[in-house]
Amino acid sequence: FQAALYHRYSFMQYARDHVQYEKRQASLVKQWEPHHFLASYHLNSFYIMLWGFLDNLAWALNHIYSLGFAEGTRETAACTFRGKKYKQLIRSKNPAVWAVITDAETDKWIEDLSIKRHPAAHREPIYLTQVFSEQDMRLLADRMVVTDRDGGQVVYDAINHMEHDFKLLGTFMDKLCKVFGV
Repeated sequence: FQAALYHRYSFMQYARDHVQYEKRQASLVKQWEPHHFLASYHLNSFYIMLWGFLDNLAWALNHIYSLGFAEGTRETAACTFRGKKYKQLIRSKNPAVWAVITDAETDKWIEDLSIKRHPAAHREPIYLTQVFSEQDMRLLADRMVVTDRDGGQVVYDAINHMEHDFKLLGTFMDKLCKVFGV
């Protein structure tokens, strides 16, 4: 839990601040392109840290409730809020925590996070892309990300999504804190 709060959260906030800084710099010079690389770099870091933060929380709950997941075993990857066995075990130990990690909003949020984190960690880092009109090559957007998902492509405004995901992390943590009376 300490790793999640002191390290991952700090790294995530640092990355978020740098993405916002690059966005401001681009608006000052009225040119986004030179800032794509640095903003993209920090977006990747943000999503890797956010996913890791959730993994750290899942492992903390594994230890608190003695769920039985051992590091360095085949079950290491199953100790996650997405894992079926994990959810079953958490439900038997603390139904209120189970309700938080399985509610529809949280489930959708974590699924959507996988679109952003998995490419950064496994395939190709996310990178801000410019989108132009096919008719007249007019710039339509300058900070989009295009990535593959389930055989199709997903396009999203990376910076707005980052802010939305950070807000949803706060909502998720508020719900967990209520369960624990914090």
